This record gives sequence, C-alpha cells and structure tokens, in this order.
Amino acid sequence: MTDEFENEHEDSAALKQQFEAIVAEEFGTPGRTSLDIHKEIVELEKKEYNIKNSFDIERKKIEFMMAEEKRIREQLDKVRQERYKIESVVKEGEREATQFRTEIEKLRREANRIKSHELANKEFADAARRFLEECIDRPWFNKALDHQVHGAQSLAFTKRGFLGDYMGLGKTLTSLIWADFVKAHRILVLAPKETCYSFINEIGKWADDRIVLDFIAKPKAFRDGMFLMADTAQKAGTLEQFIIVANLETWRRDKQFLADIIAMKPDCVIVDEAHTIKNKKSNAFDGISQIVYAHNSCLSCGENDFARQLRINEEVSTYRTVPYFKCRKCDFGTFNEIDVCSVKYVLCMTGTPILNKPQELWPILYLIDKATYPKEDDFLYDFCYLDINTKRYKFAHGGIGRLAAKIGKSFIMRDYKSAGIKIPEQQIHVYPLDFNSETAPEQWRAYQYLANHFYLMLSEDSGAFVKNKLAFMTRARQMVTWPQGIQLKNSEGEVMYTCPVQQSIKLEFAEQKIRELLATGERVILFSQFKQPLRELYARLNGSPRDDDPERPISAVVYDGDTPLDVKEEVKKDFNKAYRKEKGITEYKWDIALCNYKVGGQSVTLTEAIHTVILDEEWNPGKRDQAYGRTHRIGQDRETIVHLIKLRNDYVEIIDEFMANLIEDKEETTVGFEKAAKESTDKLMALLKETMKGR
Repeated sequence: MTDEFENEHEDSAALKQQFEAIVAEEFGTPGRTSLDIHKEIVELEKKEYNIKNSFDIERKKIEFMMAEEKRIREQLDKVRQERYKIESVVKEGEREATQFRTEIEKLRREANRIKSHELANKEFADAARRFLEECIDRPWFNKALDHQVHGAQSLAFTKRGFLGDYMGLGKTLTSLIWADFVKAHRILVLAPKETCYSFINEIGKWADDRIVLDFIAKPKAFRDGMFLMADTAQKAGTLEQFIIVANLETWRRDKQFLADIIAMKPDCVIVDEAHTIKNKKSNAFDGISQIVYAHNSCLSCGENDFARQLRINEEVSTYRTVPYFKCRKCDFGTFNEIDVCSVKYVLCMTGTPILNKPQELWPILYLIDKATYPKEDDFLYDFCYLDINTKRYKFAHGGIGRLAAKIGKSFIMRDYKSAGIKIPEQQIHVYPLDFNSETAPEQWRAYQYLANHFYLMLSEDSGAFVKNKLAFMTRARQMVTWPQGIQLKNSEGEVMYTCPVQQSIKLEFAEQKIRELLATGERVILFSQFKQPLRELYARLNGSPRDDDPERPISAVVYDGDTPLDVKEEVKKDFNKAYRKEKGITEYKWDIALCNYKVGGQSVTLTEAIHTVILDEEWNPGKRDQAYGRTHRIGQDRETIVHLIKLRNDYVEIIDEFMANLIEDKEETTVGFEKAAKESTDKLMALLKETMKGR
C-alpha cells in the first residue's frame, strides 16, 4: 500500500514540473517582474560594453600591427628589389668574368699556337738557310730558279713529300736539289720509260758527280750483272753514292728486281709521273710500297732482322696497341717504322695528282706517310662521300681544306703564276665539224654500224655493261678519227667485221690545218691516242710539197712507242728551243711531230712549236693538260695555240660530245683540290721568299 502511494506521488511531481515549464515558457517565470528583467538587461548591456571596449583595444592593436606589417612589407619589397639589383650586377659581373677567363684562355692558346708556329717557322727558316749553305758548290746553285729551290727546301724539311707543280716548271731539277738538301747517298728514281731518259739527261746536267746505274728497259741478264757489280762495289766501299734509274714496268716480268733493289738499301726514292701508280692494286704501287717500306736497315746497327710486335705507345695512347719493331741483333726498338727502313726520303712528283677521282691521291699519300694514311677506306671516310647518283666518290664539304691542312709542308703545288714564272698565254681554238650522212657518208655508216653492234652485245649480255661501254667508247673515238682496220668481235672473240673505210672528216681537216700552219713558217705538234691515224698522216704529209714552197717537201716524224730510241732523242732536241739555243742550232730537221699521248704527252719539251693540233681529245683532263703543256712551258717566249678538232651532230650525241661532258665532270673533282693545295703552297712560299731575301 505504501509503495503504491509513493509511486503516485512521484508521477504527480513530474507532471507538475512539466506544467510549470510550459507555463514559464508561455507566460514567464511566475513571480518575476519587469523590473527584474530590466535589471538583467542593464547587467547584460554592461557586460556587452565591457566586452566591446576590450575588443576595441585589441582592434587597435590589430590595426597597428597591420600598419606595421604593411610598412615592413614595403621595406621588404625595397630590400628585395635592392637584392635583385645586386644579384643582377653580380651575375653580370660573373658573366663578364667568365668571358674574360674564356678570352684569356683563348688568347693564351692563340699565343701558344703563334709561338709554336713562330718556332716552327724559325726552325723551317734555319733549315732552309742551312740547306743552301751546304750546297753552295752544287752545279745548280746559281742557275736554278727560285721556285725550284724553295720547293726543294720545303720538301727537304719534311723529308718525305709530294711535288705537284704544273707541267713545265722543272720538277726534275727540283727533285735533284731536294736530294742534295737531304744529303741522299743511294737514290732510286722510278718513272715511266720515256720519262726515265729525260731524267738521266737532267742528272748529267745538274748532278754529274753522281754515278748513274741505268736499268731502263734492260734485259734481265744485264740487270743481274749490274746488281752483282754494284753489290761488290758497295761491300768494297767504292760505291757510296749512286742514282739508280729504272722504269716502273721493270719488275712486272722480273720479281727478283725488287729483292735486288731492296738489297742495295737505297736511302732515297723519287717517283716521277706518280699519277701512274693511282691504282692501289697495280703492280707499280705494290712494288714501290715494298721498296719504300722494306724493313732492311736498323737505325742502330744497320742489320735487317726484326721482330714485329703489338704494344701500347704510352706517349700517344694508353689503350690502343700499335706496331713495335725490335732488332734481334742489337735489341733496338722503335714504334716508328721508318727507323727500320733504309729509305728515309721519298718524293713523289706529278702535275696531275688526281686524274679521275679523289682516291687516286691515296697511294701517293701512303708512300709519303703510311702511319697517317694507312688505308684507302679511312681516307675516303675522312675526306670524301659517295655520290649516290654517279656511284663515285667526291670530296666532302670542307674535306679538301682539311686534307690540305693535314698534308701541310709535305705537299707543294704551283702554277706558273704562283711560281713567279711569266710565259705567254695559251689559246684553245675549237673546230666543231658537222658529222652526218652528207658530210662523211661512208664514215657515218661505219659509225652507225659500230653503235648497232655494241647495242646488240649489250642487250645480249647486260652483265658486261661496263666492259662493253669502255670498248664502245674506245672504238667510237677510233672510228671518228680513222676507221680503217677497226675490228669488231663477237662474245667468243671471233672477228665479225673489219672496217675498210678510209674516209675521215677529222683527218682531212687536220691535214688541211697542218698545211695552213706550216705555210706560215711555223712548226706543228699533233696528238692522237691511236697509232693508225698517226701513220696515215705521216704517209700523207711526209715528203709532200708545202703550200708556200712547192719545191720544199714537208718533213714529218712519228713519235710513239714504235719510234726507235735514237729518233726519240733527236725529236726532243729538234723541238726543244732551249737546247737549240744553247747549241747554236738554227736549222731544224722536222716540220711536224705526230705524237701519241702515252709517249709524247709527258716529260717532253717541244717549245720550238707554238701550234698543237688535237686529233682526238684525251678523256682524262690531267693527261689532256699534260699534252697541252708540251709547248706551253718554261722557255716558251711566244703565245701558243691548241687546235681542238671535234665532231658534232644536231640529232644524236657523238662520242666527242660525250667526251667533253665526261671531262667536265672529272674536272669538278680535281679543280677544288688543286685550288686548296695552291693556296696552302702560296703561304709557304711567301714565308720562304721572306726567309731567303738576299739570296
């Protein structure tokens, strides 16, 4: 009972509280007056005021701090701007300092380069003077021209070099002066057979104190006997200085010749007409290489027993092995291959170093400096590029300049102007003759038959294109010059056709032109690649009456490979103005010399004539210029004229037109190199002229 009462009491208290809360929410707290509320409001307003006052102080502090912050920021910006200015000045100063350091280093290097150049020039000048002082008693001393002496001085300084002077500038005498400068004792002269005879004549004139061993086109028994005698004399000490003169063809049939030459241990090799060794696979190049780089003379003991090893030359490299040569007799060792070769001095000479393509220069460079130019492929990679259109190598952009700079003093090349030689100009007159069925009907039919024959051969065997093309070019040149006797063969080599035609529009014009020139009192030189037209012209001209004097017959001579040696020598003397003047000869034997390019196109002076008739043009610009230069050279005091006969046709390309385009294309390769070489030589010669003032 009691528990129930207590529960009811608690429920009623809770209800009462809820009721009071509702009433208070709706009507306010019971017993609370408006005054009480006003007092509360006043109290709260005081608290609000106090709080606001306290916030105002804080706000002022905040405003002060913001103003201070703004001021500080402005100062910071000024400081930062000032810092940026200072940093900019510092960076600019650092840049200038770096530039100054770079400039200083550049000037330092330039000063070192100039100093090195000056020292090299001084060494070069001292050597040049010494060369002259030691040769004051030589026969050439007061007679050689300055360009010959200067060229020899430069090449003697490098010991192994290349003389590329133009035809007629006296390279033979320059080479003999060079040999005196380097104090060569055992000299080997190698050249084509025709050139060898001229070389011996020059030796007799300028170096008659040297013993000459003539091996030119001698039979093997004679050579063997000469070598035996020379070996005996060397061992006895009676043959210390000599000049061996031999033609390049000698060892083609006698391999023992190379071994015999190497056994004589020449210390100097001169290669004349060096363009003849342009092919690295040729017998000539292979033989000369064996001679020049024969390991046959130790620098220490003179023996020829060496061991070849591969070692690291620490002075040059720390990782690449190179050949090392060690003498088994005296234990002498060297990285320099020349130290184990008897040949210390090499001079290659030609006025036409590049005939067709850049790689023809490499064999000459190899003979001069094997270490620098060891492989043809490296030479082509460094200085050339392969033209994808023509499939031929050409000098790359800048390649010529790099090559000329690399060769340096080892290469001398001058024309008449840069050599200081003044000779009258040479004119070239071209005579284009119409060649067709009307002007030369028989010859025209023969030419067309030839073209059809090779067209059929080409269509039957396309793989023989190059061979057939070269054969066609040769036969076509022969056909437009003198067709009679030309034979055409089938693929088995059987003769299918022998041309009976004796008509030649070129030959008829040449005969007429020669008669006109002879009638003016002048002498004439004629060049052809082929023997038959030379013989035909000889038959027509020799003994026939002259147009200006019918009672006086024309005297002609053929100068080719079949001409006897004594006749060749007579021709050289008869057409050499300097020789005739020296001997006081006023009468001459021949009016015209009918020359073959191969025999008469080089190493012959024909300055008695001013007219050169070209029956068929040499397809190599270098050899062409060689032929042109027979009359246009030192000793010529009159203007010379080249009469070039060409055939033309308005509808088809004749071989002469094709040849002209081919020559022009080849000249693009040679002209740039010759220009760079001459510029380099001109600088060197200017130094020598300055050094040799007062000579």
